[in-house]
Amino acid sequence: MKILFICNEYPPAPHGGVGTYVKNIAKNLSDLGHKVYVVGVYSDINNIEELFDGKVKIVRLPTVKGNSIKRNVYVRFNLAKFVEQFSEENKIDIIEIPEGGGFGLFFSNKIPWIIRLHNTAPIYMKSINKQRGFLLSFFENISLFRSTRIVGVSQYILSKSVQLYPLLRYFKRDIKVIYNSIDIVKFQYKSKNYNEHTNITFAGTLKPVKNIMNLIMAFIDLIGSGDFSDVFLHIYGNDSFLNGQSYKENLIKSIPEIYREKIIFHEPVDHDQMNQVFWVSDVCVFPSVYESFGLVAAEAMSCGRPVIYSCTGPGSELIDDGVDGLLCDPYDPGSIKEKIELILKDKEYADKIGENASKKIKKNFSNEIIILQNISLYNEVISNPGKM
Repeated sequence: MKILFICNEYPPAPHGGVGTYVKNIAKNLSDLGHKVYVVGVYSDINNIEELFDGKVKIVRLPTVKGNSIKRNVYVRFNLAKFVEQFSEENKIDIIEIPEGGGFGLFFSNKIPWIIRLHNTAPIYMKSINKQRGFLLSFFENISLFRSTRIVGVSQYILSKSVQLYPLLRYFKRDIKVIYNSIDIVKFQYKSKNYNEHTNITFAGTLKPVKNIMNLIMAFIDLIGSGDFSDVFLHIYGNDSFLNGQSYKENLIKSIPEIYREKIIFHEPVDHDQMNQVFWVSDVCVFPSVYESFGLVAAEAMSCGRPVIYSCTGPGSELIDDGVDGLLCDPYDPGSIKEKIELILKDKEYADKIGENASKKIKKNFSNEIIILQNISLYNEVISNPGKM
C-alpha cells in the first residue's frame, strides 16, 4: 500500500500531537513494508525540500507569507495541486490529513482521502466564548464534508466535532474511532526506584488549555500542608505566547517566591527522551481542560507510572478511575491535590496503579494493535470509498 500523509508539523519541526502521531504511524507502516510519504507546508523554507526519515519520504513545501484571504486560499489550492500531481507520479492509494486548517479544501476525489480528527483548539475557544475566524471554520467544514471518510482519535473528539462543524451532521459515510497508539518498547514498564526526593511531573505545551496554573495551585497547597515537604513539581514543555507575552514567564511570576525552588521548569525534552523523564517520576499529572486523546498520559501509563488525568474530555476512555489511573476535576485545584495525595501517601497503591496502567496500554493501545486497525480502515476505504 502507498500512503500519503499531509502534515505541517513533522518532527523535528515545531510540533504537537499531530506531528508526533504522523511520525509514529508513518514509521509503523513503513516497518510493515508499506510505502509512506509525508507532505507539508512550512514557513521556514523558501524552496521545496525532500528528505528521508528512515524509509519515510518527507516533502516540505514553502508557504506564502501573510494572512490575507487570498493567501490562505492560494496555499490550500497550491497544496492540492501539488498533492494531485505527486499522487499520480507515486501511485498513491490513500491520503490522510488532519482536520485542523481545512487543508483538504481543494483536494481531488480521484484518490480516496480520510480526515483524522485531532484538534481541540476550536473546543477550547468555544468554551471561553471566543470566536474562531470564519474563514478557517469554513475551510474545515468544507474539507470534512468533502472527505471520503472521517476517523476520530477518541469518542470525545468525535462528539465535540459534530457539535462544532455543522456539515458533519449531513456526512452520511461511516465515522470511526481509532485511538492513538503507544510505542510500548520505547515507553516500557520499569518498576519505581524511590528517590530521595518525590517527583511530580507535567509534560505538554505551556498554554492555558493545559491548565498548568491549577496544577501549580494544587502543588502549593500540597506542600503548604506540611505533610509533603520533600516534593518537587517538574514542568516540561515548549513555551507559548499570548498577546506577545511568554506564558511560561507569566506562570513563574504567579508563583510565590518561597515556593519557586520547588517548581522546576525544564527545557523541552525530545520525545525520544521522555521515557527517562517518566521513569524517575513518582506521579504524572495532566489536568488539561481539553484533549483529543491524551498521548502523553498514555505514554506515562505505559512506563508504569500512576497518572492523574482530567475527568473531562477523553479521560474515561483511557483510564478506569482508581484502577489504572486517577481522574480529577481540572477546574478544581483541590481535586488535583486530593488525587496527588492518594498516590503519595500509599506507595503500594501507587505501584499497583502503575502496573495496571502499563498492562492496559500494552493490551489496548500498543502500536502493534492500533496499526492493524488503521490498515484495515485504509483497505476498506480503498476498496469501497463510497461505503455509507
